[in-house]
Amino acid sequence: MKIICSLGGASALLAATILANSASAASLVGTVLTPAGAPAYGAMVTVFDAAKEKRDTVYTAADGSFAVRTEFGGALSVRARLAGFEDSIVVANVGPSENSRLDLTLKHFASVDDASDALSASAFNARLPWKDVARDRPAFISQCNYCHQIGNATTRIPQSHQEWMTTLEKMEGMLAMPSAPQKAAFADVLSRGFDGKPIAAKQSYGASPELARAKVREWEVGDADTFIHDADVAKDQKIYGTDEGHDILWVLDPKSGAIEKYQLPDIDLPRGGIFSGMKLPIGVFSGKHGPHSMAQTRDGRIWITNALSSTLMCVFRRSRPCIPTGSRPPVPI
Repeated sequence: MKIICSLGGASALLAATILANSASAASLVGTVLTPAGAPAYGAMVTVFDAAKEKRDTVYTAADGSFAVRTEFGGALSVRARLAGFEDSIVVANVGPSENSRLDLTLKHFASVDDASDALSASAFNARLPWKDVARDRPAFISQCNYCHQIGNATTRIPQSHQEWMTTLEKMEGMLAMPSAPQKAAFADVLSRGFDGKPIAAKQSYGASPELARAKVREWEVGDADTFIHDADVAKDQKIYGTDEGHDILWVLDPKSGAIEKYQLPDIDLPRGGIFSGMKLPIGVFSGKHGPHSMAQTRDGRIWITNALSSTLMCVFRRSRPCIPTGSRPPVPI
């Protein structure tokens, strides 16, 4: 089972990829076409439940056809999406155990700006004008790109060379370790590369017959401050997600759709933990622990590294307690 953690916007999503033969009530079948009337191969067709808290996504086959079985009912939003085209969104009234036909046609973007804004961060990142790619880009990836999505709408805002230098100095406070020449090279390429002008690029989702047989179910959790940093499937086949924004461990049972949340123990630190008051390149710290990475040991215990409180925390089912380690108190669930 593949785990997808989608972040940003007003919330965070925990998603699990499951096969398309899941038990569902209603069926939607149809085709997706390009504006020229050709089959849209590999287009994403997403059905949102009425409350917009869950969604099911399938992918079109080579002939543009799709079929999605879903437990949702009522007035459902259905979106067709393919790289290079504007989304097509319709509302379909679907009843329980009802089979419905729905054909969608993608649209051209209204402007080059709209087409550019729809591109992924990687499209902008790939066009950064490095003077010496072999020398400077590997360091940029290790110091900046490993943790941050460089090239999205927030990180590609035009800034001067000096403004980028200031941002990089803030990152040094977060334990980034570029050399002085590397900082100068990074600030140079970012100030020249992210100029606010639209770009043109062709992107693909990697359409394939296998993809056309897949189905993705997504569950929405949290709020605007939710930041699920790590997600993993544990031995119990549930999905665990560490929420840095709220110091919460989310637990999703993909079979039942049940979502549980466990608040980490409070700690005698201000908001932001040991980094409270530090100037950040983007945003603010909203948690105290900042649960970051996560791993499960063979005995079933889950260990979490807390980035803001500089602690190691153990999470366990009551049947298997943690061994005291001198770190933060264990969390029973």
